[in-house]
Amino acid sequence: MAVSLEHGGQVPADQDYYDLGSHTRPITTKSHDAQVWFNRGLVWAYSFNHRESAACFEQVIAHDPTCAIGYWGVAFALGPNYNKGWRIFDPKDLTTSIRKCHAMARKAKEYAKSASPAEQALIDAIQARFPTDTVPDKFKPSVIAYANAMMEVYRRFGGNDLDIVTLAADALMGVAPWKLYKARTGEPDLSTPVLQLRDILERGLAHPGARYHPGLLHMYIHLVEMSKTPERALIAADYLRDLVPDGGHIHHMPSHIDVLVGDYRRALNTNLKATIVDEKYVAREGVENFYSFYRMHNYHSLIYAAMMSGRAAISLEATTRMEASLTERLLQLDSPPMADWLEFFNSVRVHVLIRFGMWEELKVLPVPEDKDLYCVTVALVYYGKSVAWAATGDVMKADEERERFRAAAARVPPTRLNYPNKVLDILQVATAMLDGEIEYRKGNYQAAFSSLRLAIERDDNLVYAEPWGWMLPARHPYAALLLEQGYVEEAARVYEADLGLDDSLARVIQHPNNIWALHGYHECLVRLGRDQEARIIKKQLEIAAAGADVPVKSSCFCRFEGIKSDCTAECEGVNLVKSREPRRTATMTTVVSSFAENPLTTTFSRPDDCSNIYRSGFLSVLDISETCMPEGFSTDPTFYFSPGLVCPSGYVSACHDHTGVESVTTVTCCPVYNDKVTLSCVKTTSLQSVWSTLFCTWIAPEKTSLPIVLSEDQVTSTVMQPFSSPGGLNAFGVRMVYEQSDLESVTDTGILPTNTDGGETEPVKGGDGGSSGLSQSAKIAIGVVVPVVVLALIGALFLFWRARRRQRDVAPASQSGQYAQAGQTPYGEMQQKAVNIPHAELPGTSLTPASELPADSQQSEPVELPVNSPTTEGAGRYT
Repeated sequence: MAVSLEHGGQVPADQDYYDLGSHTRPITTKSHDAQVWFNRGLVWAYSFNHRESAACFEQVIAHDPTCAIGYWGVAFALGPNYNKGWRIFDPKDLTTSIRKCHAMARKAKEYAKSASPAEQALIDAIQARFPTDTVPDKFKPSVIAYANAMMEVYRRFGGNDLDIVTLAADALMGVAPWKLYKARTGEPDLSTPVLQLRDILERGLAHPGARYHPGLLHMYIHLVEMSKTPERALIAADYLRDLVPDGGHIHHMPSHIDVLVGDYRRALNTNLKATIVDEKYVAREGVENFYSFYRMHNYHSLIYAAMMSGRAAISLEATTRMEASLTERLLQLDSPPMADWLEFFNSVRVHVLIRFGMWEELKVLPVPEDKDLYCVTVALVYYGKSVAWAATGDVMKADEERERFRAAAARVPPTRLNYPNKVLDILQVATAMLDGEIEYRKGNYQAAFSSLRLAIERDDNLVYAEPWGWMLPARHPYAALLLEQGYVEEAARVYEADLGLDDSLARVIQHPNNIWALHGYHECLVRLGRDQEARIIKKQLEIAAAGADVPVKSSCFCRFEGIKSDCTAECEGVNLVKSREPRRTATMTTVVSSFAENPLTTTFSRPDDCSNIYRSGFLSVLDISETCMPEGFSTDPTFYFSPGLVCPSGYVSACHDHTGVESVTTVTCCPVYNDKVTLSCVKTTSLQSVWSTLFCTWIAPEKTSLPIVLSEDQVTSTVMQPFSSPGGLNAFGVRMVYEQSDLESVTDTGILPTNTDGGETEPVKGGDGGSSGLSQSAKIAIGVVVPVVVLALIGALFLFWRARRRQRDVAPASQSGQYAQAGQTPYGEMQQKAVNIPHAELPGTSLTPASELPADSQQSEPVELPVNSPTTEGAGRYT
């Protein structure tokens, strides 16, 4: 709404405006328009859009200059709040706000004689908040005086007046914003009014109208989110969703609880809706206002939830949308100093690219030209580049970028925020992370793990925020690299802590149900032989994976792209002992989620009638009918035959990858067409970590003609089709796992490997932490970079495979003992599964008097609830 905070012209209440729901509070006025604008102002205040709230209260005054509660509203909206205490105001904003708030409070007192008793009480209380029109030396006395005054209002009117309950809770929270609980334990800090807050809010929630009150529900989420039991607010969060249709922050708030209970899917959807709703506000008000902080917060929360869910596409899309709102003009505003508040959000892309292992994108990510305005972004871009070079094995370039990062970090002023954290504290996490990543690539594992543990400590000690200040939990790369070096038991403990499966971490530091740690923990359990636990975790992992849009193969992509360890002895480290668990092919989950039960040997030969080329949309496809593929073949990108020592007849080994401490080598065998057409693995650089070697292709080097089988109206014909680059031929490859134990298992069963290339097959080097490899004659590694558009046609290839299968109308061969039929779960067709968290309703509690805060700066211990007082179900006494 384009209404000046200096009340002047009237705006009719029936003018097109935002939909703020149905909440209303009758006030003392004869003006219908004043009543409507007051309702709007109060809801905006509850929604933490204080700028718009003040504008609405100004309209109350414009329509009824004698309406005392309208003046109260302006003073309330422009004063401090839970997210913006007095210490956060910049000097200019502070001076202006105190002067205006004092004047409005005094004006409200002037007209209070005709106001209702409750309105008079609110007006009297706010006088204590703004005792003078000048900036005081200390704010705490007036903050405590206002809280005490509001508790008196609550005692008089709070029994059935949920607005009074909400406003009293707001005043109490202002005494110790974001410090109601001990950060390391989640226990209530009894030097704060936390127990009084719990008392009055949970009494309010017992009221029949509580589920429709946006302020009360909002306050309750803030009350419990830092506690040991944030799930107590699940019902309140559900009631709050959609309660204020055009209130972006209200849409967002339930996600604070969603994330804490591990419901990232719901957190994602909630924040997606919040960002869309915010666009309506931007269309009317623009971006150059303080509410832009809340809009960025909603984007930040959306991106974080998507990252924790393994959703790369929406993470990147939301990042792009967020960056579009961070205009240079917005960041140049000096009051409030928006660069201090917002510039950090411009660096979020770095975290997204690291989360999803997009190393090539990081290497070419541009560095902002204005290195002062974008100082945080500059530092983190250098950080991301260094991580990318380290992850891809170029330690020298990683070191060069690390030096640039250090120099840039030194230029970041202490005023820059990722609220409520200082960016300098966040950069300390980055420093330790980067040192660990680079030392790891150098082979200095003791130093690497020491640095990564330091990063974890710094990460844990950040000020509570939702989303967390450091967007990629430091335990994820630490545990992934532990696992790569064979420290399976230690990695399992790290994953247990991250998932909140033990009591080692405060609740706010845990990340329940996140797909990254679930995958790592499941792998640890399997490799440790803890099969019953693994089966339990597997179901949670499958549900999490159903919502991801990338195959998650580790808790950090850094595990797969770096230099492999040549450490064969036990590496030194604090409390690190390499696990000596048995090497079991059927339980290798490092990169493998499904196997054919028995080895694929050269007893399978590609039939002669499978050399036809078919056309499917833009693709030319070598026959991939069911009878042309090995029995048990799956299009699942994580499916492998195992053991797989050599390629079957009619195939050639096109590429292989070494993966994990277990010396696993994945091999892709591509079909042979003729001596002029050699199919190779797809290795698109920017998406290598996602697509790996899903299918085989041949790019025509020059104009070439090949016979293509066409079918139209049940008439089949063969024509010569010209090919020219970047056109070519495509087919599914046969993928296998090859490791030392495979050779042993084949020898034991009497199945002798046959090398189609004529050479001998050499065993993989054994030993923990050792590297593995195929025999020299088998190392035919052909890397082909293809246009990104080819990847977009993978789906068409799969659909064509199914169509050919139906056309052949061949009954599936009976399952023999040689091959086991593997489960078919093609990527892209995974069904979405919701996580339903049951919880109870919130019953009421009996009313007991609330204690008054002392007038001096020292607070007495708040009164606890009586032992025999009924309390909210599922929300027992603080202990």
